[in-house]
Amino acid sequence: MTDTALNAFRRVQFDVSDILRRAQGDVVGAFGLDPKESPHQIITSRAHWRLRDYGGDDRSRSLLIIVAPIKRPYIWDLAPSISAIRFCLHQGLYVQLLEWMPASPNPGNCGLDEYVLAISEAVATITSAAQGVKPSLIGHSLGGTLAAIYGAFSPQSIKGLVLLGAPLASSHLRVNFATLW
Repeated sequence: MTDTALNAFRRVQFDVSDILRRAQGDVVGAFGLDPKESPHQIITSRAHWRLRDYGGDDRSRSLLIIVAPIKRPYIWDLAPSISAIRFCLHQGLYVQLLEWMPASPNPGNCGLDEYVLAISEAVATITSAAQGVKPSLIGHSLGGTLAAIYGAFSPQSIKGLVLLGAPLASSHLRVNFATLW
C-alpha cells in the first residue's frame, strides 16, 4: 500500500470515527445533556479559527484560552457549575478563547505555522483592544503545546503562559502565578 493510499485510508477512518462521535453527542443533546455555554461574541475569524470574546471586568487582566485543535471549545464551558470560563470571569479576568474550526478535506490546510500565526493574530487583536496590555495565555494538551511554541517565538507579546496537560517536559517552563495578572 502506498503512503498516499495509507493516508487516505487513515483519513477515512478518522472521518467515520468523528461522524460517530458527533452522532453520540447529538443523542446526548436530545436528552438535554448538551453543553450550556456562556454567552460570547466572535470578534475576529479566519478560515481555520475564530476568536471568542466572553467579556469580563478588566481588560488589563486578559486571558486567552488556547483550545486543543482536536477538542471543541465547550470543554472549557460545559455547564454553569463546571465552567472554567465562568470561574475566570468570576475572578475578574477578561476572557477570550481561540476556537479552531473543523478541518476541511483539503490536504495540508493547517500546519504548526498556521496555528502559531492564528495565536499571533489573536494576541495582537486582544492587545490592541486592551490598549497595549498583553494577555496571559493558557493552553491545554495540544493547545498548550501551540501556546508554548508561540510563547517561545514571541515572549515579549504575552504577560504569562500556563500549560495544562501539555506534552512538554522542560525545566525552563516555570510559572510564577503571581506575575500573570
